[in-house]
Amino acid sequence: MAMDIFESLNPMQYEAATLTDGPLIIFAGAGTGKTKVITHRIAYLIKKKSVNPKNILAITFTNKAAEEMRTRVDVLLPGNGRDVWISTFHKICLFILRNNAAEAGLTKNFIIYDDGDQNALVKECLKELDINEENIKPRMILSKISLAKSNLISEEEYLLNESSHIDTVVEKVYKLYNKKLRQNNAVDFDDIIYLAVSVLKSSESILKTYSTRFKYVLVDEYQDINYSQYVFVKILSNIHKNICVVGDDDQCVCANSEVLTPGGYQKIENMLEGSQVVSCTGRDGVNIARADKVTRRPYTGQAIRITLENQKTLTVTPNHLLFAKYNSSAALNYVYMMYRKSFGFKIGICQGLSLFTESRKYDLEEGDKIWILKICKNPKDASYYESLYSTKYGIPTLHFTSRSMGASLEQDKIKKIYSEIDTFVRAEVLMRDLMIYEEHPHYVSVVKTRSLSSPKVLSLTMFGSNERSRENSWYFHRMNLDINAQNIGLLRGDNAEVKKSGSLDKWKVEAVREDYSELVSFAKTISGLDELLLVEKAQLTSKAPFYQMPASHVHENMTLAFFNHKDKKIEELMVAEVETIDYEGFVYDLSVEHLHNFIVDGFVVHNSIYSWRGADVRSMLNFERDYPNSQVVKLEQNYRSTKNILLAASEVIKNNVTRREKTLWTQGESGEKITVYEAINEQAEVVFAINQMRQVIYREDKKYSDFAFFYRTNAQSRVIEETLIKEGIPYKMVGAIRFYQRKEIKDVIAYLRLILNTSDNLSLLRILNVPRRGIGEKSISSLVAFANEKNISIFDALAKVAEIEDLPLKAKNTTLNFVDLINELRADSAKLNVTELTKSVLDKTGYLRELKVINSSQTLDRSKNINEFLSVTESFDMEKSSSGISGFLERVTLVSDLDEIDEKQNSVTLMTFHAAKGLEFPVVFMLGMEEKLFPHEHSSDENYDIAEERRLCYVGMTRARERLYIIHTKQRRIFGSVFTNPVSRFVSEIPDSLVINISCEEEFLSSVPQMNRHKIFRAGATHREDDDDGYGARDLGPDASKRSASATTDSHGEELAEFGGVTFAKNDRVKHSMWGIGVVLEATGRGDECLVKVNFMNVGEKKLLLKYAPLDKI
Repeated sequence: MAMDIFESLNPMQYEAATLTDGPLIIFAGAGTGKTKVITHRIAYLIKKKSVNPKNILAITFTNKAAEEMRTRVDVLLPGNGRDVWISTFHKICLFILRNNAAEAGLTKNFIIYDDGDQNALVKECLKELDINEENIKPRMILSKISLAKSNLISEEEYLLNESSHIDTVVEKVYKLYNKKLRQNNAVDFDDIIYLAVSVLKSSESILKTYSTRFKYVLVDEYQDINYSQYVFVKILSNIHKNICVVGDDDQCVCANSEVLTPGGYQKIENMLEGSQVVSCTGRDGVNIARADKVTRRPYTGQAIRITLENQKTLTVTPNHLLFAKYNSSAALNYVYMMYRKSFGFKIGICQGLSLFTESRKYDLEEGDKIWILKICKNPKDASYYESLYSTKYGIPTLHFTSRSMGASLEQDKIKKIYSEIDTFVRAEVLMRDLMIYEEHPHYVSVVKTRSLSSPKVLSLTMFGSNERSRENSWYFHRMNLDINAQNIGLLRGDNAEVKKSGSLDKWKVEAVREDYSELVSFAKTISGLDELLLVEKAQLTSKAPFYQMPASHVHENMTLAFFNHKDKKIEELMVAEVETIDYEGFVYDLSVEHLHNFIVDGFVVHNSIYSWRGADVRSMLNFERDYPNSQVVKLEQNYRSTKNILLAASEVIKNNVTRREKTLWTQGESGEKITVYEAINEQAEVVFAINQMRQVIYREDKKYSDFAFFYRTNAQSRVIEETLIKEGIPYKMVGAIRFYQRKEIKDVIAYLRLILNTSDNLSLLRILNVPRRGIGEKSISSLVAFANEKNISIFDALAKVAEIEDLPLKAKNTTLNFVDLINELRADSAKLNVTELTKSVLDKTGYLRELKVINSSQTLDRSKNINEFLSVTESFDMEKSSSGISGFLERVTLVSDLDEIDEKQNSVTLMTFHAAKGLEFPVVFMLGMEEKLFPHEHSSDENYDIAEERRLCYVGMTRARERLYIIHTKQRRIFGSVFTNPVSRFVSEIPDSLVINISCEEEFLSSVPQMNRHKIFRAGATHREDDDDGYGARDLGPDASKRSASATTDSHGEELAEFGGVTFAKNDRVKHSMWGIGVVLEATGRGDECLVKVNFMNVGEKKLLLKYAPLDKI
């Protein structure tokens, strides 16, 4: 073996590349060279182990990543690399499906429907089923169908898993949707894997063929696979078990000890998927339930040990949810941290349960949320902890309102103090140190006298309904919400009861579900309607409900739910002691069907409600369970980012406490510190990023293509795009309207698809009147009805138009001409390559001629796009592929966003954090780093979702090779409303030693003294523009000789203006009551004629007549 190709591997990479026999899991952090490991592993198999390249299958997520991997292997093994199967999931499944189409009920030339096709087909189904689109949106139905297929749930099985009214409708659409797909000889994206798995599972001979062929299977980004992909990989590698998966495990939850089962307590490590457990069913009841998932993970970190008054103990991870109550004893003193919107956080003391009674709302100062920090029997101890936490973390004890008992300051003074202290960052530090989860407050205010704009409480109560299942033993779960009238229309028809509540234009929404996870999902769908605060409870007994809270939130003198096995009843027992301990070992968790609770060492505990949507990280976590003899390698040395960026990213991700412990490191330089900037709003956020980009371009000879802007939601891109356009900066977007989604491209593809497959009704209906042929909607309806009646394709119906009596003669002639045209093009397809066929389509249909007749700028762009499409077909034809039109259509349908990035284009890249995986840039700007935006407000209170958001942040940070800018705003306008959210908790998790913090005022004002000393250049310019002066190189106005003669000048010759005894001159710092801080660019006149031109940070340049718009000098 020529070992020189392995000399560049570090020891752990070498181990991962050469452990080839049996199952292997590689935990790889960002930038640790996992692609390099995979490609060298393939090279080792071929050269050292003499494995035939055709027996190796490597799976990744994008065509771009697959092509990069294929190229690298080819460099390592000239002449051999191209024979390795390097593919996406969809492509390998499509290969299996094409070769076994009959087993899936298809013909070999089936076509793939994209998102637009699928939506159109669902709309067609809704119309046929007489279901109003306004009540149930097609996209929502598609989402549920996609979710079912991703979890290998057939249309026949659908209602076994879902049972709401909406799901009953979805099931009907699901059946008709699938029927129409088969009639059209078509599949959707989810079908590609779903049907491939079905074929492999239903035919032993087919499975044996492929599992024998692919003796070695490698899977990249394993933590991102969904259930159908997981099953595909598992059954394909079942014979040889030479499976290697690579991924990042930074996410998930766990717990441990002994579980109560119908046969008594069993060690949790002995629990299996499908095991029976004893669970609470509500209102003092218990019954047998099924554990549908069992998670086992190694864990090193802090754990919580709780001891009850009966000396029973439980040890769990800090985030594991328990069921608890507060002690109402007046002898107890609560040290708490309170949050109130527009103020921030404060620390205080309250005696007994008065902390939680609405009658004391003035003492509570109308706080929105409360977290308990300590419960003390001795008032002096409580005072000590109040002083300790306030002093240590810099959080005030000052009352929020002057009406509170003991308040000594007026309200305006109180507000001023809170406006000048950043309590958000300080509270984040306290929460991190005390293991407090912000998303789980101990108390949420429901004060009735607050305004309608106050936060609303969304209450979820397990077993909170009086209704119980006839078939099952448990009480149903209830949701309650008071909501404004303007949002009622968004909830009607969604299986929720809506009724009037009081006289303040308020309504009460109530929903009942049999399965708690379904209720949580429903709550998530409405959580964005208003500013909602979530409270989760559990009616485990006939007494007052328990609160659901993380173990680290439990304090001495609280009570927990405990199951008395002897008396077979749930008791409320006092907590005697809570300890934080260091733990190293395995931890476990169960997912319990429907009831979502189980009993561990007598304690009633919650379990995680896993989302079925998209990626399922449990595939990663359960690998060692699926393959008991698996080996583990951890890659930690990073080759992408600087030390400072890696340290910061590691500090953030380590807050996902149940991850597999690893810390990224590099031998590279420390690099620049991370810049964290606070902008005044979303416009200023982008302006700052552009200014920084210009400076880096000038100083370091960078190009626009070296920069990327990341954001959490697509809605944020509008401001970024508008600002870049205004500044003349070229950009490209990942996730925008893609090339293959443009109308003219979809039209041409529809012709090609119909030529290939005349059963494709959707493609036919798209282009039957394109270009315009004069076939009206009524004629098309008649054609569709005739085809449905005869159970034939619409194309076959066109050939039988003579039998359709209500079809006008002109329409009959036109449709017959269309049939002749398609048949002629079908004949062309047998002798022409894809480019020649496409040109024939454009010519014979008259498509290009119609564009030329219209002759507008839009049609010119469309013509250019069609020419670009011909370039794509030419590239395909040059490959001499034998798959012809079928292979071409398959390729363009499976193209992803990342596959369309042109790395040679000199432009800034814009994308969401989700799209950033696998990419890297010298300089990255992370925008919108605020709570409720990132982490997103729809992240559930389950730590699993917050952990996934944190992992997304970690991915974004590690895309930066040299410089990282993190930007958040004081206020942000979202969908017409202005929000003031604190900086993201992820930013607070970065150590101060790695960060340079800049506020909008500091950045703006610190630039003022340098205005006349430094010339400002424009982005993309190759030289400084020495004839420009002033902030932002803007034109400073009229010539000095034309300015007001009444103005005076200072000792430097700068012009002065005067109003009310105050003089104003160029470069003075000023403040306006509405527009904030600015710098004077020009000042003329005196008294009532005093005119000042100011460049404001927030709104740009304004001319002000001070008689009407006074300014304050600062």
